[in-house]
Amino acid sequence: MNRQKRAKPNETESDSLPSERRRALEALLSAPTIGQAAKLAGVSRITLWRYQQEPVFSAELRAARDAAFAEGLSRLKGAVDDAVGKLRGLLDSDDEGVQLSASKAVLDYAVKAFSVLETDERLRRIEEQLANVGRTNGNGGGN
Repeated sequence: MNRQKRAKPNETESDSLPSERRRALEALLSAPTIGQAAKLAGVSRITLWRYQQEPVFSAELRAARDAAFAEGLSRLKGAVDDAVGKLRGLLDSDDEGVQLSASKAVLDYAVKAFSVLETDERLRRIEEQLANVGRTNGNGGGN
């Protein structure tokens, strides 16, 4: 019987990988280069590349990288609040040059944020339209 192992709360999906692949996954997450990751994992670069071609390994690597990235973003939230507070404070500086620089930074970031939000909304609408086309055409199959 082919049952999937359910992850416990403190258990990552990679715990279901054989130990050599788990070491390789951890090495890829921590080493700055593929060569260093291979050395850390105790495998060749070719073996590490082969592991990455395996669907289960690559999915778990992607999930682990996503989780690490999300954790990093979460830790940055406090710093972003501090930075915004600092910029707002600089807008009230007695030095007009500092006020001008802070104002330019605020406007630049606002324009970038608006652009990202607008792009995200456009992408959402396109994906919705594609999904509707797929449903209309019988999920993309047919004539």
